[in-house]
Amino acid sequence: MRQYHSAAVADTPVAPATPKPAMVSIKTDIDYRSNYKTNLFSNVMIFVLNIIIGLLLPSFFVKSLGVAVFGIVSIGLSLYSYVNIITIAINGSLSRFLMMDMQRDDVEGINHTFNTAFWTQLATIVVLVIPVFLGCIFYVDKLLNIPAGLVNDTRELYVLMSISFSLLIIAGVFTAIANAYNKVYLKNIADRIALLTYAILSPCLILAFGKSIVYIGIAYAIGSVATLFYSIRIWKKLSPYISISVKSFRKAKLKEIFGLGGWLTVNHVATVLFLNMDLFIINIYLGPAASGKFAAVMQWGVLIRALGAVVSGGIGTALVLLYTQGKTEKMAELSQRIVRLLAIFLAFPVGIICCFSKSILYFWLGKDYVVLAPLMNTLTLHLIVNVSVIPLLSIFQAYNKAKTPGIVTLILGVINFALSLGLVKYTDLGLYAVAIASMIVLTMKNLLFTTWYASHLMQVKNGYFKALLPGILTLAVIGILGTGCLYFVNQHNIIQVGLSLAVAGGGAALIAYRFIIPANDRQFILGTFLKKKAA
Repeated sequence: MRQYHSAAVADTPVAPATPKPAMVSIKTDIDYRSNYKTNLFSNVMIFVLNIIIGLLLPSFFVKSLGVAVFGIVSIGLSLYSYVNIITIAINGSLSRFLMMDMQRDDVEGINHTFNTAFWTQLATIVVLVIPVFLGCIFYVDKLLNIPAGLVNDTRELYVLMSISFSLLIIAGVFTAIANAYNKVYLKNIADRIALLTYAILSPCLILAFGKSIVYIGIAYAIGSVATLFYSIRIWKKLSPYISISVKSFRKAKLKEIFGLGGWLTVNHVATVLFLNMDLFIINIYLGPAASGKFAAVMQWGVLIRALGAVVSGGIGTALVLLYTQGKTEKMAELSQRIVRLLAIFLAFPVGIICCFSKSILYFWLGKDYVVLAPLMNTLTLHLIVNVSVIPLLSIFQAYNKAKTPGIVTLILGVINFALSLGLVKYTDLGLYAVAIASMIVLTMKNLLFTTWYASHLMQVKNGYFKALLPGILTLAVIGILGTGCLYFVNQHNIIQVGLSLAVAGGGAALIAYRFIIPANDRQFILGTFLKKKAA
């Protein structure tokens, strides 16, 4: 049976220590390279799943329920971001402090950290999240433009979603243990159970029982319950030494967690202002049909952001673990490489979406939506920068330096909101107003501040700004090849478009691999797939 011993806790990197005789250390089970290939494969599968769901569901909902109704559903799904504002202070920093305790074999400290997070999350949901959420739902017809006859169904949908989101928040406390053990693939499974259940069950219920958005809420609730049960299973399997007890709650731990988590909350508030206010602004000022069109087109950007989030979740855990082990040089090397390779990889979906946007919309939603191609390009093009830097946020978390990024992001988030609102109200840009505002402000924030601040912490001069350049160059290559191919084909012929896409993507891949990706990164890629452990 595994035995553990305790040590003092201090928030500084700790060099590896030899376990006491006859004792098995928790930290000997954890290595930043462990589960590397499994985590990577899981991330790829999650991205493929997001693509399938992100493409099929919006098309189904738009065609079966109508574009205006789809806008209401999308707003409901985006409400999870607002709920998370209150709870991100706990779950956002929990994995880091669990890692710190684990690297010291401090079983008592681990229990205190976990229980402090668990009971605080539970109290917050009961006292604050659910009452506020339900209060907003009661006045939903006054807050949003809702299609006639759908007010009651919208209320029922949002009630079910509020319950689902609360369950997912609690599940997040348990899956933080998987992150701490660098078993990101387990967290990926838990995170996607609700999504997969919602994606499969909601169309089935609608086709079987009628075109009601309430069935979407039922499907999401069932998936959330399943996610919670699986997350509890992860907790029991990975950490039998952790027990849930209110006696293990510690005010000192809460203060420690909120020291980082409070600024993560500020950062999350700002992120919501960047990413999740668009649909509300459009719904209020341009109507539910316009928000439905915007929500449908933005799905392609959502897929790319999902890829960045998945990569950040896997690599971010490794970066924090390297910090706790005092391996900051390895941390700097790995973080630069990941940003560089992620930017090159993202150049392909971003470039293909932008080059082939008219054909994509024609085959996906129908010819009436082809006019939205410039909007889709506006929402997608800047993601080559703004998604590639997501792994750098883990550096801020590892160094417990979330204050400055939080303040900067909040200020720019307010500017983005004001600019979006001003452009919608006082110009004729319509749907393009919020897209242009987000593109300008978000790119300015990440290209200038995020890369600089990460370089400052890691003491790597302009390292992360330079890491983005190969990806931008690859994007340009794809743009040139894709535009050239489309000049000779019928954009409404799926075979010709498919061949053009293959030629552009394949040609760009060969050029990137031979001339853009550095030799040591090529070796890293080959080592990742051909060896048992990544270099």
